[in-house]
Amino acid sequence: MKPGEQARMNDLKFEACLSWPKTAEEIRAAANAANPFFVDEKKEIIFSCGLDASEYRLSAWAIPH
Repeated sequence: MKPGEQARMNDLKFEACLSWPKTAEEIRAAANAANPFFVDEKKEIIFSCGLDASEYRLSAWAIPH
């Protein structure tokens, strides 16, 4: 670039992290996911393949539907 010429930017790289508080509904959903409730019908489906319900504890990383 020569003196007096206008500078140009060919590319730009940056990183950003955005954060905001959870809503009350999001907090409740996270609490339910940490301790999900399995209805009896779901338990029957899960344990019908031969797993012994007395030897296994149900847990989930997502809310069961």
